Amino acid sequence: MLIFNTMNKTHTTMNTNKRWAWLTMLLIGMLSLGTISCNEDDNDDNNNVTPAPDEPQETETAWMIGYRVGTPQGAVRYFEVHEEFPSQTNPSQAIEVGLASRVYSFGEHPFTYNENAGTMTKWSVDKSTLEISVAGIVSFASQGFSGLAGGPPIFLSETQAFVSNLREGVVLEWNPSIMEITTVHNVDPLPSLGDGYESGFYGEWNKYASSDGKVVMAVEHYAPDACCDEEFLAQPDGAIVAVFDPASGTIQYNQDDRLYSTHDDLLYDPVTDTYYAPPADGNSIASEYFGEELIENPFVLLRLNDDGSFDPNFALNLEDHVSIDYFSDADFIFDNKLVFTYIENVDYSTSFAERWNWFGTLPPDAIKTVAIDINTGEVLPFNGFNEFPFGWYLNSVDGVNYFDGTSSDGADNGILRQDGFDSFTTLTTNDNGDFRWVGKLWGD
Repeated sequence: MLIFNTMNKTHTTMNTNKRWAWLTMLLIGMLSLGTISCNEDDNDDNNNVTPAPDEPQETETAWMIGYRVGTPQGAVRYFEVHEEFPSQTNPSQAIEVGLASRVYSFGEHPFTYNENAGTMTKWSVDKSTLEISVAGIVSFASQGFSGLAGGPPIFLSETQAFVSNLREGVVLEWNPSIMEITTVHNVDPLPSLGDGYESGFYGEWNKYASSDGKVVMAVEHYAPDACCDEEFLAQPDGAIVAVFDPASGTIQYNQDDRLYSTHDDLLYDPVTDTYYAPPADGNSIASEYFGEELIENPFVLLRLNDDGSFDPNFALNLEDHVSIDYFSDADFIFDNKLVFTYIENVDYSTSFAERWNWFGTLPPDAIKTVAIDINTGEVLPFNGFNEFPFGWYLNSVDGVNYFDGTSSDGADNGILRQDGFDSFTTLTTNDNGDFRWVGKLWGD
C-alpha cells in the first residue's frame, strides 16, 4: 500500500501521456497490492505481523505470582502478573481474591477458586498492558462442591479440566474455554477406613496426568482421632493412590501395605521423569501412640509406575538410614536424591490429647533437612535452603521446580527457582505473607 500510494502521488505530477501513465500505474498497483497481500499472509502464518508504531507492544513473557497475607480475619489471597519478577510483591498493586480462596494458572489464564461459594473464576491478561479482567465463572456448588473439596483442579487441555471429591465419589469435568461443567462422573468413593478416621482428614489433593491421559491422585489418611484402641487400625490397607480414567469415567484405588499412608501429594523427579509416594507427616503420630507393632512402616518411600500403580520392586525405608521421631515433610526429589525434613528427638506427651504440645518449642537445630540417595541409601548434607531454611514446593514450569522459601523466624518468604540439586535462585520476596503459586502465562 505504501508503494501504491507513493506511485499514485507521483502519477499526479508526471508530465506524460495520461493514458499510458494510468495503465502503467494500474499494473504497478496490482503488482504491489498482490505483493503486500502475500507478505501479510506470510506474516500471519508466522505470527510476525509488525504492529504500527502507535500500537502497544506485547510483552515477551508474563509470570503469575500468587500469595496470601495473614489478617485477623484469616489469610487473604492475592495474585500479581509481571513481565519479570519484581524484587518484592506489593498487595496494593495486586488482585485481591479474598479469604478462603485459592490461586492457580493454566495456559495464558489465571484461575481462582472461592471455597465458600464453590466457584472457579477465569481471568484474562492483556498481553500489552498486563491489565487483568474477569473472563468467566463456573459454579461447582450445584454438585455439592464447597470448601477445599478434593484439592486443586487439573487441566488436561484448554477444553478439559477436572475437580474431585473422592470422599463423596464425584469427579466434575469442566471446559475451561467456555467455563461450563460438561460431565458429572459418579465414581466409587474412597474405601472406608472406619469411624476413627472418617472425622479427620482423608482425601486427595494435587493431581497429575499419567502418560496415558489418566488422572493420578495420592490419597492421605491421617492418624485416628482417638487413641489407642487397636480397632482403629484394623481398616487401612496401606498407602492409597487413586487413578481416574476420563475416557470410561471410572476410578481405581491402588493400595500398598509397605507404607502406612502416603502424603496427599506426589513427588516428581524431573531428571528421571518418575513419580514417588512419600510418607505423610501424620504417620509419626500414629507410630508414636499406636506402637511400632501396629505401624511397622511409617517412613517408607514408594515409587509409582507410569500408570499410577506401585512399583513392587522399590521401597526405601528412610528409618534405616536416619533416626526419625517426627517426619515433617518430603521437600523434593531431584536426580534420584530425596530431600526431606525431620526431627530426631521429640519429647511426645504421654497424653494423646496433648500430642502436639511440643510443636513450636524446639530449638532451630532440632529440625534437620538432609538428602538421601534413593539408590544407594547414602545420606548427604543439603544446604540449598540456606537463605530460607524451609522450602515448600509450588509448581513446575517448563521442567523447572519452584518453591516458597520461608525464613527461620517465618517473617520473610521468597520464590526459589531450582537450578540444580542444591542450587536455588531467589526471584522475588514477600515480607507480608507466603507464596502459594507461581506460573508462566506465556513466553519462552
